Amino acid sequence: MPFSPLTMDAPCKINLYLELLDRREDGYHELLTLFHQVPSLHDTLQISPGPAGSGLTLTCNDPGLANDSNIVAKGYELFCEAVQTRPDVHLDLQKRTPMGGGLGGGSSDAAAALKLYNHAMGGSPLG
Repeated sequence: MPFSPLTMDAPCKINLYLELLDRREDGYHELLTLFHQVPSLHDTLQISPGPAGSGLTLTCNDPGLANDSNIVAKGYELFCEAVQTRPDVHLDLQKRTPMGGGLGGGSSDAAAALKLYNHAMGGSPLG
């Protein structure tokens, strides 16, 4: 299914408030938190059609991040499970948010990637 390439910024975020609440049965805690975007510091993702039968191809300006353990690749697998198909897409990630700095770059990248995968499928599979 052809689609037009699309570029999206994934802004970093800072946590202004965090409170741990009750522990859930699964061992995790409920959280009360407030995030604030910092749009001037962002990663950029671009999606375009991939070669037929390729599924996801991922490139990154940090070659160590262009692999199946990247959160955007894991998100692709979950997206495919949800929509019951594997779109052929190429995703290029330009990483600018420092890793491990507590700025939420990875989770922001994952959210942007899910929006881009949805675009590749016509914009509506996940609503």
